[in-house]
Amino acid sequence: MNEITANTETARALAFMAGLKDNYAFARRDFIRYTGGRPLTIETVKDYFRELNESTMAASTIRVKRAGVKAALRRLAAAESFESWAKLERALDRLDREPETKAPKINQAGVDEDRIISEKEYHELVAGARSERQRLFIRFLYGTGARVSEALGVLKKDVRRSGNWYKIKIVGKGRKERILIVPVELVEDIRAVCTVEESQYLFHTTTGRAYSRCYVSGQIKKLGRDILGKRISAHTMRHSFATRQIRRTNKIKGVSTYLGHSSSSITLDMYCHETLTRKELFTAFTA
Repeated sequence: MNEITANTETARALAFMAGLKDNYAFARRDFIRYTGGRPLTIETVKDYFRELNESTMAASTIRVKRAGVKAALRRLAAAESFESWAKLERALDRLDREPETKAPKINQAGVDEDRIISEKEYHELVAGARSERQRLFIRFLYGTGARVSEALGVLKKDVRRSGNWYKIKIVGKGRKERILIVPVELVEDIRAVCTVEESQYLFHTTTGRAYSRCYVSGQIKKLGRDILGKRISAHTMRHSFATRQIRRTNKIKGVSTYLGHSSSSITLDMYCHETLTRKELFTAFTA
């Protein structure tokens, strides 16, 4: 039987997927449009994954779209029964292994200089931000190098003071935990703006909910365009932190560990901004 949810009509299942509020909401819209009235079966998902792989989209974009669909399907199946969930997991595992439908690999490329901001540009962003919350997002991301999802997922209970600093436990990729070191002033500024006592999150909305990764990235993208005339994102802050710390300390492994990379070679490949000058290239002909 190919049905993903045996007891849930397709229209109701797609409505459920469209109504989910998580970081993948935008990624699922494409799949919902793609179904076009087709039954929600593994064959439909298989065809969609195959079409993604045949498209011209970047590998990272394809992987996000896949992750959004799979996350929603798992929630649907789990609501049905353990048997439905187990059957779905087996089907998704097959799709992850089959050549036509498995996720494309991401070729790790270096981060170019135009994908980071200077300290001068950072101060311009902070000064030009339209709200104190925007300033706090920028200050935290630029000063810690945390991924935006890591920053927005910080729980109040994981923020502990240690002298003039706060140690903040975050959970990164692969559910790996690590510690951020943040000045007391910044944490207190965040607490002065995010004041809902009942909220479990350090960063939270006026109703106490966690911020959406897409919302924060969108805010920073707008500020970059309006203030710097430059295309940036929340991840630009992480790239800038890494570049700055490597230049200041030359401790690649230390920076790699702090960023939560699985290997220091990843950090080196991404943030070694060395290029040959014209003079150096010219010597190849004259030596």
